[in-house]
Amino acid sequence: MKITLTPVEQSIAKDVGTMRLEQCRAEGVPNMKKGPQSDIEIDVLGSGAEIAFCKLWNLYPNLSSEKDNYDAMTKTGHKIDVKTTKYQSGRLLAVRHKVLNPADVYALMLCEWPSYTFAGYATADELFDDGNLIDLGYGLTYGLTQDQLN
Repeated sequence: MKITLTPVEQSIAKDVGTMRLEQCRAEGVPNMKKGPQSDIEIDVLGSGAEIAFCKLWNLYPNLSSEKDNYDAMTKTGHKIDVKTTKYQSGRLLAVRHKVLNPADVYALMLCEWPSYTFAGYATADELFDDGNLIDLGYGLTYGLTQDQLN
């Protein structure tokens, strides 16, 4: 399932990503990135993924810059954390501290800006299993390959 952001949605993703990055740095929030991409690229592509996911599933994205643990909420109240990667064989990753206040569902969107492909999802219980701890060169993190996703 592929979604392409409109020019307006792309602009919103850039604005939200920039706002989040600036606010996090101003508040001293530690950078938890797990790859070589720039901070702004991570935040813009992540915001775009949230918009694309919500567009696909007819949900409204949580565009807040607050430290919420979810990017969208279903009509039944399930919290969704949307993750993105520009690597087409990329994994669903979540930093270890997310287990302390998890969302209900973690979704993976593959990015080829301005298009995104939904790769699948895992529940918090499925993702936060110690058997899923991996080290990709940035310390231990939870990770699932795409063939392990629902």
